[in-house]
Amino acid sequence: MDDAGVSEEDELKLFAGGHHARFIDESTPMHLISKTFQSRFLLVPCAELNNLIAGVVGRAQIVYPAVSLHAIVFMSNHLHAIATGPANELPAFMGFIKREISRRWGGRPDVDWRGGMWSGLVATALPTPESQVNALRYVLSQGVKEDLVERPEHWPGVQSVRALVDGDEMKGDWLDATRYKRALQLEARKQEPAHVDRADFFETYVIALSPLPAWAAVEEIERRKLVRELVEEISAEATRRRAETGATVVGAERVMAMSRENRTQSPPPPWFEWRRRMIAWADARAAGTRDFVRRYWQFQHAFRRASRLFLSGELTVEFPLRAFRPVTWRSHVMAVATT
Repeated sequence: MDDAGVSEEDELKLFAGGHHARFIDESTPMHLISKTFQSRFLLVPCAELNNLIAGVVGRAQIVYPAVSLHAIVFMSNHLHAIATGPANELPAFMGFIKREISRRWGGRPDVDWRGGMWSGLVATALPTPESQVNALRYVLSQGVKEDLVERPEHWPGVQSVRALVDGDEMKGDWLDATRYKRALQLEARKQEPAHVDRADFFETYVIALSPLPAWAAVEEIERRKLVRELVEEISAEATRRRAETGATVVGAERVMAMSRENRTQSPPPPWFEWRRRMIAWADARAAGTRDFVRRYWQFQHAFRRASRLFLSGELTVEFPLRAFRPVTWRSHVMAVATT
């Protein structure tokens, strides 16, 4: 793809318009955010949910091995992750996690949430070392900045801080529901069916965390020290702020006792729409940011040119690599005609 149509102004344009095609570069980490439906507290932490979530994430890493997960945290009504992966796997990786949590947790009688538990997915690039470290700091601060817990490691839900600082395993159980149901069906056909123990169909997965690309050349012991320093900064800053404002910490016990019927009542902050449209969460003047944003706008311009031709009837037009074609009546007819 050439540089036609990509100006110096484009290289500094960090925010997309209302409609744009998602651009994911497999060498650039992404900060990923997804909220629950209506921001309801559908993921109030408990030991059983934590085990289920860790099992789902671990299984997702087996299904989508090209994705590298750097950090992750599940709050009561949203999740944050930092991950790197190709455009055809990273969204599917996140979709797998969200779908399986919806099915396995929302389908429980005591939760009784039929259908999807999630809203959309916000993906923002982290093209510079500084942006990656800043995003990690933000992910680690979840729960602390809201005064829910005193320190990052006190959050009672799934949080990668202990794994990053101490090397603790993040592991959980995955029910192979397909094998389990098949076993039940096979036994049901027998004249004297044997008992099928559901516990025999669980597999334990350990979530694998990869170093941030910014720290890929740093020894593990030094990486842990760097993360520990971030944790101490986050905790100290929150302590100072609470001393100044008189705020108090809710505490893990009260967090775990919250009702799933709760939801975030406050309206989105003024910058929310800008944040949703942010191409890269980084300094616009940095060389790495400008390079990524330039490639982003190359992709957008090429996609829009191809889309115009495609929608006018030229169905053989070439789209940018790994771009999703617009779905139209013509494309549907073309797909049927070629099958």
